[in-house]
Amino acid sequence: DGDIWAPEIHKFGDRWYIVATAKFKRDAVPAGKMPKATGKDKDHDDAYRYSFILESKTEDIFGDYEFKGIIAPDGLSNIDGTYLKKDGKLYFVCSAYLEGAHQALHISEMENPYTLKKDSEGKDIVEKISEPTKLWEKKGWKVNEGAAVLYHEDDIFIVYSASGYSTGKYCMGMLTLKGDDVMNKNSWKKSPTRVSYHNPWKDIYSAGHCSFIHKDNGDIYMVYHANKTKD
Repeated sequence: DGDIWAPEIHKFGDRWYIVATAKFKRDAVPAGKMPKATGKDKDHDDAYRYSFILESKTEDIFGDYEFKGIIAPDGLSNIDGTYLKKDGKLYFVCSAYLEGAHQALHISEMENPYTLKKDSEGKDIVEKISEPTKLWEKKGWKVNEGAAVLYHEDDIFIVYSASGYSTGKYCMGMLTLKGDDVMNKNSWKKSPTRVSYHNPWKDIYSAGHCSFIHKDNGDIYMVYHANKTKD
């Protein structure tokens, strides 16, 4: 139904996968689990907004793709999906809507790049690993979204966006994996302060939702979006 957000492209095996977010027509997908907005936000019900996956039909990144379906961990509406890899296992990280309409980061183990793994009762295996707790994550409204996974030597980080995107206070925080279990919230340590790049002298404001480029020489570059004005 429109609003294609946050596309990423990844390669697993000999296929390419595009993960993005869209608001779907109400007769196309079930309503997701999320609080219904009220007051001035009542017209912004995102219950039909999900991450979705496209798979390439061949090894050609520019070839045709097949729609593999939406990703809805435990039925949650969600945005900004991405992948995390550890110890030969694949995980899906996304921002899902919770009580009070705030957004939190969730992680799910996957069977393959477009299917979530289920437990013995047939339920999705999903855990919340971060929610807005710091003051800098709650400007305008409570937000953890736009996760990007960074691998550096033996360490794994998740850099994410926080606070309302239109408030002028949009920023980035970081989770550092301190334990072995990525599905355990206690394995992740949140940065005490925001880690975003904010430079008013170069007209860079509200930097958010980044991705990382790794060069063959070991250099890492961060690509992000930002506003050119304070407002």
